[in-house]
Amino acid sequence: MDNEYYNRNKVVYRRGKQLHDPVSDLYRKVLNDWYGTERSSVEMASHSPKTIHIKALLEDVAKQAVSWQTSLLIKLQNNWEKIVGKQIANIASPVAIRYHVVYIEVTHSAWLNELSGEIKDKILHNVIKVCGEKNCDDIKFVPQGRRFKN
Repeated sequence: MDNEYYNRNKVVYRRGKQLHDPVSDLYRKVLNDWYGTERSSVEMASHSPKTIHIKALLEDVAKQAVSWQTSLLIKLQNNWEKIVGKQIANIASPVAIRYHVVYIEVTHSAWLNELSGEIKDKILHNVIKVCGEKNCDDIKFVPQGRRFKN
């Protein structure tokens, strides 16, 4: 059957057009008998499942498929330049979150010492603003090339 598929409600579609829906046909006949032809369409709509916005559906799927650490890491990576500024964003980027610690990869080992101290405290403060206190306790700078599995 060329381009034919079923959706979750067992409705047959071919090339994007609905062919036959036996369940809806049965509901429609029963509701016509109970309420009459004018009222049956209103009742049919009230018994139909509610529509779901695609954004909400995708967020639910992403929550089930992705761990909270990966979700936070993506959020950090997308907002990294706003969090640390353009200069630091050019030399450092978040690569993993493990046990409430954000690991930040730096381009050269000399930056490991430069970014410690007061700058580290400011970055940690900004990261906590984005991640939340319960999700981030500390940040650690690591040399470039260290691999993490998230």
